Amino acid sequence: KMDTGKIADALINEAQQDLQSN
Repeated sequence: KMDTGKIADALINEAQQDLQSN
């Protein structure tokens, strides 16, 4: 099973990378 924290970290990490790429 996945931890909610790990999922949140992944989503935040992806969002930050998306913002930085623009």
